[in-house]
Amino acid sequence: MSDLDSIVKLYTTQQHANELYDRHVAAISTLCRANAAGFTLQDIAKVAQILDAMLALVLEGNITFVEPACCLIRSLSKPYSRRASTDELRLSEVLLRLLQTLANYLQPGVPPQLQACTAEMLAEFSSAYNNRPNLETVPTSTATADLQSVQRLYLTHQRLLAESRIAPVVCAALQRAADGLQPPATSKDVASSRPAS
Repeated sequence: MSDLDSIVKLYTTQQHANELYDRHVAAISTLCRANAAGFTLQDIAKVAQILDAMLALVLEGNITFVEPACCLIRSLSKPYSRRASTDELRLSEVLLRLLQTLANYLQPGVPPQLQACTAEMLAEFSSAYNNRPNLETVPTSTATADLQSVQRLYLTHQRLLAESRIAPVVCAALQRAADGLQPPATSKDVASSRPAS
């Protein structure tokens, strides 16, 4: 069993007793260090499982998992390693699943720190890891893009983001953030907004 398999098992099958939390956190720290340059596409499904379990723990009030979840999400901000040049196309369902998991991190009630890490990761992903090509030279489909090109990666990521339907979730999270930046209405503001009698 690989280290990643044992971490998935730790998070998904064992009781989450308080005395095991340190072990859970240490396992994520080790996983993030081992994958500091990015995960392989083949590992993404297991990482999504771990993220689902961590979010459940955070939503139960276990804030111990906020920083490890951010660490894991930051690790996902790096380009994924591929064993074959077509992995990203063959494993698109895995990436869609990951994007759906990340959408859950943008829902109301999730700590703002996790939402911010997720937003940063999605920005990296959507820009093909800061390699967004010149839009004047981008082919209109992945079929016409060179298999190894930045354009193909960019178009693939854009297609996955569209298929995951994550945009409305991101927009709603941004609206909540913007609403939180608005100063609260004062009684003077309320009075001045009333129509004159």
